[in-house]
Amino acid sequence: MNAGGPAAVQVFTRAGGPFDGCQQGTAVAYDWALEPPMRAVDGSIVERQRSYLLLDAGVALTVPGYWRGGPEQHSWYVDLVRIETARHHGVSVLTVQDLYLDLVVPTDGRPYRMLDLDEFGAALADGRLDPQTARRALADWQRFLDGHLHDRDGSRGGGFPDFPPAELAPVLDWPGPAPIRQPGLP
Repeated sequence: MNAGGPAAVQVFTRAGGPFDGCQQGTAVAYDWALEPPMRAVDGSIVERQRSYLLLDAGVALTVPGYWRGGPEQHSWYVDLVRIETARHHGVSVLTVQDLYLDLVVPTDGRPYRMLDLDEFGAALADGRLDPQTARRALADWQRFLDGHLHDRDGSRGGGFPDFPPAELAPVLDWPGPAPIRQPGLP
């Protein structure tokens, strides 16, 4: 990685890939095409989306463009993921696997909502998730919740202590083909 600035990466997800992105420290930003494009709540067409990864936390974060104009337009969607890293011709290649647990995190003072606990349980029961992966994933998830969303001492008046996560700051202004700043960002 380039110590002076973001390094190029390629990301593969269930939506396909490779998607071009950048990495600075433990944060990654990448843009991906919505296939097919989606109509946002406000009627606009969304063809591209920017997503972020926190490599140490095992999460992917997105402000879905198709939520524009709706009640969740300033909310983040957070996925619990497993990220495998390799190098190919000198470029970091990240493969992201969804681990079923998700959050919707509003930035307007409403509490976060956890989603898809049933999907996580079903994946564990039917063997799509092995117990060791599930244990590591839940530990990562708890660290993320405690570090970024739980106001344990009440000092934030019930707000989130670090959300959006400060680790994203180095990649928020990456000039890619999707919008540079998404709703809900500082």
